[in-house]
Amino acid sequence: MTDLIIKSLGMYGLTIVISMLSACLIKLIVVVIAKSEDRRKQARIKAEKVPEPALTGDVDASHVAAISAAVFAVLGSHRIVHIEGARQTPSWAVEGKLQHHTSHNVRRT
Repeated sequence: MTDLIIKSLGMYGLTIVISMLSACLIKLIVVVIAKSEDRRKQARIKAEKVPEPALTGDVDASHVAAISAAVFAVLGSHRIVHIEGARQTPSWAVEGKLQHHTSHNVRRT
């Protein structure tokens, strides 16, 4: 009986050692792949040239620089292709007028 207990404890120990070695090997593979991805990303960023933005119309160069810096801070290396003023649509004005006019309605109960 004691021989059976000793063998089973030996099996459990061997299983624990093999599991730990497998976990360490997987962790090592993940770290190596992550470092190689970082190196590729850094090389890609260095190789990529950011072209000068083409200014059209009444866009100020300082605004383009600020927008470019914000895009770079959030998304990384990108380029801005087109900047223009927002189109004015009457939908907000119409909605405001509708809310104002309906607020004067007398509610009959």
